[in-house]
Order: sequence, then C-alpha cells, then structure tokens
Amino acid sequence: MDLYIYYRAAVAHARQVQSQVQQMQASLRARYHVAGELKRRPRTSQAAEAADTWMEVYPNVPDDFENILLQAFDEANYAMLIDGERHVEYFQDFTTCA
Repeated sequence: MDLYIYYRAAVAHARQVQSQVQQMQASLRARYHVAGELKRRPRTSQAAEAADTWMEVYPNVPDDFENILLQAFDEANYAMLIDGERHVEYFQDFTTCA
C-alpha cells in the first residue's frame, strides 16, 4: 500500500516546508526504511499570497505507518506552515487478471 498526503501552504513558506519535510523524511528513511518523496504542484500564480499544493508520497508502507508518520509530523513542527488540513489517501497497485 502506498500513502499519499497532500496539503496547501503559502508560497512564502515554501523553503521552510521543503526543508522540514525533507528532514522528517530523512529520519523516517533511517529509522523505518521508508523512502518518502516530496512533490509540489506547479504554481499558477506568482503572487505572494498564493499557496502551493504539496504532496508527500510514501511507497509500500507497513500497516502502522500512518501512526508513525503522524508522530513524525508532530515532531517536525511544520503544522503552523500548512493552510487547512492534511489529506491522507492510500492507493494500492492495480494488477490485471491473466
């Protein structure tokens, strides 16, 4: 199962979001061997008040990983940089029948 988490953050916070999430992901990689990715939707506006949509991707996570990630998120202390909620989605690989 793959875990996807998306949220919005003001453009003014982009560098700080990137730094804090990548530090958190490095720690998760070292402790749990889950290699997370961080993505950002291309901006449609360069206005300072614009917001970016960010996506954290965690492939092939163990069953209890959402709780581990929630604790890591709290420790990383970037909740104040996010506008609104973090949305959590799970996806699994699609396999066709032979």
